[in-house]
Amino acid sequence: MGPAISRRESAALFFAAALAAICLCGCAWPLRKTSAAGETPLIAAVRKNRPGKVESLLARGAQVDAMDSSGWTALVWAYYDGNLNLMKELLSHGANPRARLDDGGSVLMEFGAATTPGAVKLLVSRGADVDARADNGWTALMMAASENNAGMVQALLAAGADPALKNAKGETAAAIARADGYLGVARMILSASDAGAARR
Repeated sequence: MGPAISRRESAALFFAAALAAICLCGCAWPLRKTSAAGETPLIAAVRKNRPGKVESLLARGAQVDAMDSSGWTALVWAYYDGNLNLMKELLSHGANPRARLDDGGSVLMEFGAATTPGAVKLLVSRGADVDARADNGWTALMMAASENNAGMVQALLAAGADPALKNAKGETAAAIARADGYLGVARMILSASDAGAARR
């Protein structure tokens, strides 16, 4: 029989075991924990542009397609910010470029001022449906037309968006732009529509 463990040694072992348990819990819990705003740590890291943190969370098994309280995934945030490097990192870990969001929309529809044509091209190259429709029948092209976003309209058309599609009200992207007074964007879309008809 070995020597008895002193009270001091026993206490030291107890605290060491407790510390190990805390570390284990602390390493696993943040992967699932959400903030008051409904953000997972992965989404927060993407939104704050912390690539090292993103890589660490993904390596530890963070749910790549988890949504925040607004229905956005980490990939949507990276796309919105035009962050190609984070988009590639998320996609390499299985982020779904064809995910349907809470409103029935697609990742491609959630563009922002910083979203680049390269971000559109990347999503489409990884399988995103450029003509995916929200519950109201709108497409990303219609969204861009309604915001007079000529750069995004051009990027979507270059990626193969169909300008002839209509929403639930029977409106095309060009009609939406024209109704809002965005005649330059309307002409751009109509020109692409005419070119497509000519090829057919």
